[in-house]
Amino acid sequence: MKLVPKLIPVDAWRVGGNEPMPPWLEAAIERRDIVSCPDFPGTYLVQTTEGTARAAVGAWIIRGADRAIYPAANDWVATNFEQVAE
Repeated sequence: MKLVPKLIPVDAWRVGGNEPMPPWLEAAIERRDIVSCPDFPGTYLVQTTEGTARAAVGAWIIRGADRAIYPAANDWVATNFEQVAE
């Protein structure tokens, strides 16, 4: 059997990119669901359902349709997503 993923829009922000931080991400930082990593400047520690994950410069922080927030590597995002107009 082969499966094709459903096209479900997600919110995303690239760590170290040129876009301003979106309000949903600022709120997650205020809740301390995401914190700056003191050992690695420009890196964030993201609390996920599987534990703490790291998002370094070039990675993405994604908020899925279920509002869960998780980091993703740039190559994975490039393979699985394309930008759409808001």
